[in-house]
Amino acid sequence: MSFGFPDVLHDIQDAISDARKARIVTFAAARNDGGNEAIAFPANEDDVICISSTDYRGNKSGFNPSPVEGQRLSILGECVPGRGGAPKSGTSFATPIAASLGAVIMGYIDCHLSDKKYTQKVRTRRGMQGVLEYFSQERDGFKYIVPWRVLNHSTEQSRISHHILTALESV
Repeated sequence: MSFGFPDVLHDIQDAISDARKARIVTFAAARNDGGNEAIAFPANEDDVICISSTDYRGNKSGFNPSPVEGQRLSILGECVPGRGGAPKSGTSFATPIAASLGAVIMGYIDCHLSDKKYTQKVRTRRGMQGVLEYFSQERDGFKYIVPWRVLNHSTEQSRISHHILTALESV
């Protein structure tokens, strides 16, 4: 969800609850008001993975809200190519990048890991957040998602599976 609100909207809260019950992991943009405001709804919900922004070097974006334990994931969100080639910035641009990575991880598990317990576990906020945190490094109070540090062109499939299983076992 590439949006945020200062207050809870019950229809969105109900949709998030329905998604959790259906084992659909939800991601939401943290907010773009810097440290002046807290993390926005729905990113501040327990069932949602909160995403903040970095520049292309992994430095936290100045418009991120202050990090809060359990809501510290960050990924590229500055100067993201936009419509017409104009670069865009914001946690709203970081969120679909993180969600796309989550979809790739789910697809990998579906295709390469036969144990259904892992396919179910990664389809929870706790499971997906655990994998994304495993692929992260601490940076400026955030957990900057850098999957290429673990998964790259030379990583063998057995090693990739090992890393994902290790991450899921820890949650």
